[in-house]
Amino acid sequence: MAEAISDLTRQDPDHRGESPAPYPLVAVDLGSNSFHMVVAHLVDGHVRLVDRIKERVALGEGLAAGNILTDEVQTRALDCLQRFGQRLREIPTAQVRAIGTNALRVARNAPEFLNRAREALGHRIEIIPGHEEARLIYGGVCRDFQNDEVARLVIDIGGGSTEIIRGRGREPDRMDSLYMGCVSYTSRYFRSGLTKASFGEAQLAALSELRPVARSYRTDGWDQAFGSSGTILAIDAILKANGWSTLDIDRRGMKILRRSIIEAGSIERIRITGLSPERARTIPGGLAILLGCFDGLRLQTLRPSTAALREGILTDMIGRMQHEDVRDLTVLGLCGRHQVDMAQAKRIERWAVVAFNECAPVWGLHRETDKKILRWACRLHEVGLSMSYAGHHKHGAYLITHTYMAGFSRQEKTLLSALISSHRQQIHPDRLNAVYDIPCDRLRGLVVLLRLAVCLHRSRSPKPLPEITFDSRPGGLGLAFPIGWLDDHPLSKRDLDNETQALRGLDFELDVT
Repeated sequence: MAEAISDLTRQDPDHRGESPAPYPLVAVDLGSNSFHMVVAHLVDGHVRLVDRIKERVALGEGLAAGNILTDEVQTRALDCLQRFGQRLREIPTAQVRAIGTNALRVARNAPEFLNRAREALGHRIEIIPGHEEARLIYGGVCRDFQNDEVARLVIDIGGGSTEIIRGRGREPDRMDSLYMGCVSYTSRYFRSGLTKASFGEAQLAALSELRPVARSYRTDGWDQAFGSSGTILAIDAILKANGWSTLDIDRRGMKILRRSIIEAGSIERIRITGLSPERARTIPGGLAILLGCFDGLRLQTLRPSTAALREGILTDMIGRMQHEDVRDLTVLGLCGRHQVDMAQAKRIERWAVVAFNECAPVWGLHRETDKKILRWACRLHEVGLSMSYAGHHKHGAYLITHTYMAGFSRQEKTLLSALISSHRQQIHPDRLNAVYDIPCDRLRGLVVLLRLAVCLHRSRSPKPLPEITFDSRPGGLGLAFPIGWLDDHPLSKRDLDNETQALRGLDFELDVT
């Protein structure tokens, strides 16, 4: 552990007697209600928060008909990200992770917005699936607990979705992301006023959304129940400030709060001790959802947790830096479930990595991120064989697209799916056009390397390939084999000739000698 921590700290050579300088880590959460940024230092193996910025952007409120982010909300979001970007200007990209959640999951113009958002922030922004958001939330809430066998339930009410997670110790075993959030529910049910009827309708809607999964949670049970997110912390603060609860959130206190909100008549007239005007704009929807959760899950109390998604992102980043990347375990699990021939996958991966190292400087490939994606694509390229040989590249792409993969963002899954669908036969530009988070030249390079690795290992022989000379250039690659090898391997020669033709469709020239 000490060795791993030393890798994550910096030593000033002019102050060798001092402790290593802290290693900054940053988590940015682009939520449907607020944008959050936390800056932490990793000191002696512990995360120490040193800065926090929060701005209410109301991204979810800026979704127009057809789930299109309006120009107004995009401007508001970009202005916020520029301010965040100033704070991050001196921090390396590898130490920053920015996450988009429900509003960006549903926005149809998210790809166009993310291009501008990346420029404003100065760092890549990932959109994560609801289940991945749930996993990170659970990891954040449970990070400081012992890795014991205590069963825990976690509820997180965001602006556009609510995540419910159950697990033991630090590992979740059931995760659900439900389409109900404090922004969307306040807009839908309380726009015309705060009444007993509108609260009843909102609570019933939340209960209906929860009903398909509630029984499973009740059957499995839990020992401790926690609530995270700004909505739940706000409700807890209000109950305590007014003496409506003394310890945890309970049904009695929430009913008193509901009555006080109804008495106000409208959101603009809500005046309750402990409730800020900003939070008042979304508290009716959040409270209705939480009451629905209490009913559906038959909760008695809920303990508030200040840790949530941001802390989960930081925990996940530390794991990746200490070579405990959950994505590697996810890929390994998929290979096992679909009975992938790992010996063949490793042969292809070894050759692809050698070729990558030769071509990366010329093709502008990123040695860390692109190499990881290529490795995973090599391991998973035959995952579709579990369905059938015919079209197995299409089956594999489908599985990657529609399977929850812990640790992977939407963009990473889209890229993996595109590579797997393009590793053999005809290359379909529409599949590659779906990838919007990587420049075309880099994407083309990864496709070429995967296809050549698969082509050259068609025999599935454990015998290594001969030494091949690489001559990489922008938009092209020369492969020089030992004299006579291609004549002795006519199938490989024909396959490489076919690859030469296929890659021209990507404006790529392959020369084989």
